[in-house]
Amino acid sequence: MPNPSDPNPVATAAMTSPASASSAASVRQRLLARAEIALVDVRPEGLFAEGHPLFAASLPLGRLEAEVLDRLRGRGGRRPAAARAWL
Repeated sequence: MPNPSDPNPVATAAMTSPASASSAASVRQRLLARAEIALVDVRPEGLFAEGHPLFAASLPLGRLEAEVLDRLRGRGGRRPAAARAWL
């Protein structure tokens, strides 16, 4: 549960939760503390190529969505109703 007196709740969440979005300041804090982090850049490949943090992995959101939909395919190549509705 977020602390209302915390000046940077995103940074606090990033420090305690492995699956959260982080601010640049919280990433810097973790790097300075020599904490283990993983940076995943979900921007399109063109923007990633223009510049990205050192050691960031590129996984464009569009490609991730397409892969998830492919994995949701049912037998016979048809998507379940929930996947079709999401499209």
